[in-house]
Amino acid sequence: MAAGVPRHRVQSVISDVTVSFAGMNLVIYIFSGFFIVLTLALLFGYYRTRQPGLVLISTTYGSAAALALMFMEWWPLVAGFALAWVLRLMGLDPGPGGESKK
Repeated sequence: MAAGVPRHRVQSVISDVTVSFAGMNLVIYIFSGFFIVLTLALLFGYYRTRQPGLVLISTTYGSAAALALMFMEWWPLVAGFALAWVLRLMGLDPGPGGESKK
């Protein structure tokens, strides 16, 4: 223990850090769940339109969610979102108003 630092103050700091980690875990769970729902929606869109870019984008979102849940870190979500936007800017997202094959 450091000299001059009361024991109750150190325990208070440790409990504050623990609470903030628990809050961040909740945020990771919520955003990962959103990414998984988005993955399923994009795969359903692929089933209807057969646009191959939707498979790549849905795989990106799904992989980001899986990595975030495995590592319990936030950076795979940010990286997956950025990579999905790069794929979208490359023209792999059909955009609104796409014709579906019947």
